Amino acid sequence: MTNQDDTQPKKPKGLEEAIPTVDPLADTGPHDATQPYHVQPEDSPNSFLRILTMLGAVGVASCLCISIVALFGAAGVRDEMNAVGTRVISTQDAELATQFALGSDDLEAGRLEMAEIRFSFIETARPGYQNAGV
Repeated sequence: MTNQDDTQPKKPKGLEEAIPTVDPLADTGPHDATQPYHVQPEDSPNSFLRILTMLGAVGVASCLCISIVALFGAAGVRDEMNAVGTRVISTQDAELATQFALGSDDLEAGRLEMAEIRFSFIETARPGYQNAGV
């Protein structure tokens, strides 16, 4: 048979010294009953530092957000300016090609004054364009 005392759990030796028992209802000293014990009242010396730290964190986050928005805005403006420049150049190229073709037709048809006006427009807009000024 087994020993009845041997089957029950036993406290280890020295447990009481290692883990002191605390009465949860015991009075731990003066405290404000309206707030949990770990919350410091607003007039504590650390409240100004805590508020200053929070304002600093909010300020840094705001600066980062504003910087990111400004950088994205600048990148968008730059991209749009490049697109506008590309459209202007392609439109100008199409206009110059049209004027050159019409000037060549005018030259072949004997309308020398009209051809001269068209070629001088081309030379003014883009000097050296397909030898239009020659």
